[in-house]
Amino acid sequence: MMKHFSPRRKFVATLSASIAVLGVAFWGFGYIASVILRDQATRADLQERLVSLAQDRVRADAAAALRGRRGDDIARVLGFFVERARPVVFLQSLENLGRITRTTVTIDVDDDGVAAGYMGFRVIVEGEGRDTARYLRLLEHLPYVMTIAEISDEKALSDGSAQTGPPDRLAVRLRVRAR
Repeated sequence: MMKHFSPRRKFVATLSASIAVLGVAFWGFGYIASVILRDQATRADLQERLVSLAQDRVRADAAAALRGRRGDDIARVLGFFVERARPVVFLQSLENLGRITRTTVTIDVDDDGVAAGYMGFRVIVEGEGRDTARYLRLLEHLPYVMTIAEISDEKALSDGSAQTGPPDRLAVRLRVRAR
């Protein structure tokens, strides 16, 4: 077929075909090189993730080992918190203090203005002045993370005389750490 073409046309045709083949070869090389570079970047990212996951696993194992060794300590610390779903044990402690001090105790939930992670209670203590004062002293020794936010007192005076001595009625607002 190329017999009828002049040498110049054969040269141009061969040159054009060679340039086309070289262009396709360079394009193919560039495409393959970009795929390889992209795969290397992906591989590096995956290796970083694997290293991060391995470090997380080591930290998790260390935390689990610490929990295993310190389980009693963790349980003891958690005992200082009131269970939000079941505050009965804490409430019974408040009532038991009333029995010990021979005072009447009324407890209401008071969550107004209570920070997250805490529970609020309003405790009304009624009895003789020395007994209500004793209730407060014992309240401070309960094994809970607790803050007395406010104490208001009332002295029951039937004769209208001035208040002296401990009050007969206390209203105590408590903030107790909850879990």
